[in-house]
Parts: sequence; structure tokens; C-alpha cells
Amino acid sequence: MSSAGRARLRVAERLALPLTTGTAVLVVCLVMRMAPGDAAAAAVGTVGITLALRMLDKGDEHAFPPGSTRDTEGSRRDVAHLTWSFVGRDGRVSEAAVRRLRADARRRLARAGVTVPPGVLGSPPDEAAHADATATQAVADARALLGEPAWTVLTDTGGWLPTLAEVEQCVEAIERLAPAGRVPPGTTSPDGRTTT
Repeated sequence: MSSAGRARLRVAERLALPLTTGTAVLVVCLVMRMAPGDAAAAAVGTVGITLALRMLDKGDEHAFPPGSTRDTEGSRRDVAHLTWSFVGRDGRVSEAAVRRLRADARRRLARAGVTVPPGVLGSPPDEAAHADATATQAVADARALLGEPAWTVLTDTGGWLPTLAEVEQCVEAIERLAPAGRVPPGTTSPDGRTTT
């Protein structure tokens, strides 16, 4: 027998039970004096359900390949987590998004040469650090680098959550931070050239 003949035989075997069941339901419905249209609908429904049930267990299982559990900072998953954390109430972002922005700002400020003392930008407070003159200078430097709107978003602890527009301004301020010794893109360097 050819492969096409075997394929037709398999299809006929799969359809035999659903068609037989559908025919039986049609006959029973007509014997019970059901309207012919309703009896046909019941028969077609029975054929569909029986066919679906027969096919559900016929498929081969295709296991997903094992996924990589290694997350690198800045990966797609990292961006997805960040964007979903923006969903808040009343046009405001969530607390998780603000915490994430604070961590990013701390990291970017450190790359720019400003080490923010503990207790600022959401890190655990350390009373001794706030009294230190270098800590006070670091806070002033961070505030100057970020700008007042971004500083307010990152340091406010009064239960107030920023809007998406305020977060956008904050992200732009954080992105403008350049590592120590580098001039941010789009600004004029000390030698008078505009960086790109």
C-alpha cells in the first residue's frame, strides 16, 4: 500500500468513531421527534466534540528546550520587568519602578564619580554618613547632576508616586550622567567641541 493510501486509512480510522457517534445521536434525536434542524445541530456538535477528544491525545509532545537561567543586566527580561513595573494607579507609576530608578541612579552616579551616602536614593540609612561633610558634598553634587525635578522624584519618601512624564524626565537625567572624565553626548567639551 502506498503512503497516500495509508494516510487515507488513518484519516478514515480517526473519523469512524466521531461519524458513527454523530449518526447515532441524529437517529436518537429524530426518534424522539426533535426538530430536524436541532437534531442535525446536536449531531454536528457530537461529531465535533468526539473528534476533538480523539485528537487531543494523538499529538506528539514537543518539550520546550531548556531555557537559559542566566540573566545579564540590561537584558530583554530586565527591560520587560522595568516596563511592567511602571503600571500603577491613576496615571502614576508603581513603587517598584521608583525603587528601580533609585538603584539605577545610584549606579550611574557612582560611574560619574559621585558616591551617594547611605539613606539617600532609597538605600538603608546610616546616621554617621549624613553628618559627614563629604557626604553632604556628594548629595549636593548628585542633586546638581540630576537636576531638581529628577532629585525630587528619586528622594521623595512621602508616599507620593510620580507620573509617567516625571519618570521620563528622571530617566533622561539619569541617561545624561556620564562616567567620570567623559563628557555627556550633545554637550560641549572643555576644548570647545560638541560631543555626539
